[in-house]
Amino acid sequence: IAESGLIECRHLPGNLTSAEERFESGRQRSASGTDEMSAEKEELIEALVASKGNKTRAAKILGVHRMTVFNRIRKYGLHFKQGPKS
Repeated sequence: IAESGLIECRHLPGNLTSAEERFESGRQRSASGTDEMSAEKEELIEALVASKGNKTRAAKILGVHRMTVFNRIRKYGLHFKQGPKS
């Protein structure tokens, strides 16, 4: 797959590359550190709403580890309750 021995984004499955692209586009939108933090917080909130508060699903949406979601929730002082199971 990686002839040069270096694994690049183009070698990764689509779900990982799309998370990387979301991260990069969010980084480019941000002009300063404050903007980056607010963009990260906004993406976290959107993922938590989309997952009805399910932190594992939110992590998959964001393309990060589940503990990263917990750490960011704590970092931004968010309080999310998991919605009813469907």
